[in-house]
This record gives sequence, C-alpha cells and structure tokens, in this order.
Amino acid sequence: VSKSFNKEYEQKGFKLKKKANPDELKKDPCQKLQTLSYLFGGNDQSIKSIIDNLIKWNVIKIHKKYYPGVSATSYKLTEEWAVKPVAMRKYTGKKGSVIYKLNEKWNERLKHPIVAATQEIYNSHVSLSEEGIQYIQRLYPDQRVNHVAEALLNGSFDDNKEDLNDALTDFTILPAHLVLFSFFVRDLYCNPIGKGIRLYHSITNLKREYRKFVLLDGNPLKEVDITNSQPTFATAFLIKLHRQLFPAKPAPIDLEYMMELCRQGQFYERIAEQAGFGLTEENRSKFKEDFFEQVFYARVSGSVRKIKTAFKTLFPNAYEMIVGIKGENYKRFPQIMQDLEAEIMVYQVYKTLLEDGHIVLVLHDAILCSTEEAVRSAKEL
Repeated sequence: VSKSFNKEYEQKGFKLKKKANPDELKKDPCQKLQTLSYLFGGNDQSIKSIIDNLIKWNVIKIHKKYYPGVSATSYKLTEEWAVKPVAMRKYTGKKGSVIYKLNEKWNERLKHPIVAATQEIYNSHVSLSEEGIQYIQRLYPDQRVNHVAEALLNGSFDDNKEDLNDALTDFTILPAHLVLFSFFVRDLYCNPIGKGIRLYHSITNLKREYRKFVLLDGNPLKEVDITNSQPTFATAFLIKLHRQLFPAKPAPIDLEYMMELCRQGQFYERIAEQAGFGLTEENRSKFKEDFFEQVFYARVSGSVRKIKTAFKTLFPNAYEMIVGIKGENYKRFPQIMQDLEAEIMVYQVYKTLLEDGHIVLVLHDAILCSTEEAVRSAKEL
C-alpha cells in the first residue's frame, strides 16, 4: 500500500515514525495520528521490536539509515513483498484499537474545511469513465468485478456499495493497480492538511496515464497549470527577498532573465542548451528530475555536475541566494517552495474556486476543472 500510494517511494522509501516531533506537533496536531506510538501504544523498545521483526521476517528492509539531526531511517518492502497482491478486506475495532484509531484519523481530517470540501467532491462528483471501467474489467476478468462494473454503469453502485465491496473481500489486486482500483470501488480519500502543507488526495497518487479515465461531474478533466511552476515560484521568491534585503537596488539581471524564461516556458530548455543536453518530449521529465536533484533539492557541496554548472553559469545570483537560504539545512529551500506553492494554489486559488461553487480539484501547481467556466476562473486566479 505504501509503495502504491507514494510516488516518491523508489527514491525515498517510507518512514516508520515512532513519535511526533514536538515542533511539528505544535504546527499540526494531526501529526500524532501518523505515529506508531499512537496507533500501537507501548514504549520505544516495544515499537522497535515490531520494526525489527518485520525486518527479520523479510517483509521490509532498511533503505536509508538514521543520521542524528539529518534524517530518520527510511524503509522499503523487500523484493518479495513489493510485488505481492493486496487483498481487499474490511476491518472493525473497538475503541482504543488500531482500527478505531485509524478511523479516528480519517475523521480528524474532515475538521479542515478544505479537506471536507475536497472529500465531498470525491464522494459526489468523481467517477470513472466507461473506458476506465472496461480497462479494470480487462485487468481483472472476474465475475465480482463485472458486478461492480455493471452497477457503476447503470447508476446503482451507491445504493449497493456495501454489498458490492463485501463481495470483493479477499479479492487481490496488484500494487501497481491499487490507486486505480480505489476509483473503481469509489473508496477515495483526502489526507490531513495544515497551513503551508500540500494537499494529498486520491488523484495525487494516480498514475498520469490513468487520469484520462477520471471524470469530474461527468466530464473529462481539464487541467490549468502554471508554466515552469517551481522555477517560477522560486524566481518570484528570490526577487521579493532581494527587494527586502536591498530595497534601493533593482533585482539582479539574471533573476529578471530567469523570470522571463519561466513566463515563456523556456526555463528548462535554456539550461539544457547551456549544459549541452538535447531536450525532447521523451527525456524532459527525467531532465527536470535531474535539475531538482542537482540544484533545488541538492545538499550544498563543491560537486561539479552539468546541470548544476549550467544553472550557476546562467543565474549566478540566484544560485548564491539559494545556497545562502539552505545554510546548514539543505531541505529548507525546497520546503519554502512547497509551502509557497500550497499557500497560493490551495489556500488562495483552490479555496476561492470552491467558495465560488466550482467543481474542481487541486493537484499541486494545477487545477483540475470540469467546465470551461471553471477553466477561465482558474486561469484568472
């Protein structure tokens, strides 16, 4: 499940958090709900024994080790468990049980109005297209799947949802299809959110190739996003910071040039050209990943890498400002960028669209719309 619902799993694995960080807890009380101490109780030693047993039983393995003050230990499923089918089951539990606490976590998230509004959109306005339903049927040729498909197509699913899901008890799904299958059985979610934190929900983790199957209010998704969004946010932030530090001085030429490239949608193309890299539609995504790895998300070091060198050559003031912001914590700059993105996209654009009655969803730097009117409003905002 962790592997299926975490797009960054291959690079980062997953954390098994024993306790909530006190500082994080002050910002967001929901942090405690994601810890092993809250779910299982017991002291650190008993929780450690659970993790040790999972390793001993060859279920999980250590991906990256703990470094004091730098990062917590992260884990990955072993090769055997990474490909094991996931069985659908329904669990219940009395007050104080793990299942009860997980359900409490589910309900806690609904206290946030944006989460509640997003969940309502999923419950009432999100569905799979007929093409998507038939795709699931081809993946899993089974009479139980056909019954669900028939109910979805004739509009009777919601009236019989519990019985249809009960019939799927112990039905197994490959991890790669788990998120898509959650749309099929209409088991969709929205995660807890705190100010400055991205909003995560079902479509966030759905593979891009499957988005074509998702309908919003019965219509195909219409996407409005920001061209070169992260570099755009970064440039705007750096220009604003420079004005605060040096109010009498104009912004450096390289920052103005960086913003111009972002607005033209040519930021990555210019860096690729400087680095001697032939950018195509096929390798663009990989190039962007390498850019973030070498520049925005990188530790401060003297390493010489092509994309990093190209960025430093083209935008020397931007590079030095980013290095200065990172200081002793290289994660600080990307965290600022993600917070800025969330502040604008979730708490301003998405919130306003919801208040205006539009049926939309936010996907990081993009707004997913159901109508042309919503598209126009999203673009204006």
